[in-house]
Amino acid sequence: MKVQKPIILFRRSFKLFTGGHLKVFDYFGHVRHHGMLEPRIHFTPDSRMDGSNPWTGLQEYFMPAWDPSGADVLFLAGMDWKGMTDIPREKIPTRIINLIQGMRHADPEIKLYEFLSNHALRICAATKSVKRSWRPEGSTDLLSRSPMASTFPCSVNSTNHGRKDRMIS
Repeated sequence: MKVQKPIILFRRSFKLFTGGHLKVFDYFGHVRHHGMLEPRIHFTPDSRMDGSNPWTGLQEYFMPAWDPSGADVLFLAGMDWKGMTDIPREKIPTRIINLIQGMRHADPEIKLYEFLSNHALRICAATKSVKRSWRPEGSTDLLSRSPMASTFPCSVNSTNHGRKDRMIS
């Protein structure tokens, strides 16, 4: 009997190749090569599926419909959180990884700041900015930026006020 691997679901709105997409693609590759995890990715309907998209040769990992309920862990970066607004809370996995790649999240005038109120395990390139702008209605487990392959299992610097949430145990 084959054991089903935990599914890590990524989401992207790919309109133009950026460094942010490349970094998410790197983490997708870490999950893909991990051996004990199964990556999946969903693209928004307006995403480009041409040679500029590094995932175009990996269609076997595509999920045509956005349904987080089938995932064990969500991996969200940047504006990927917008895909969570119409999903009933009971269909959202309790484990969410949020990649934060810059200082923009710390600016209350930018939409990304709002997403800090969502509970997630955050991989931060700019840890100090997230700690300074931490919002009490959410909780944040912070990891310094490192290859995902080294974060399973992970130890975190937790600011989640006693919750025992962890990515994968």
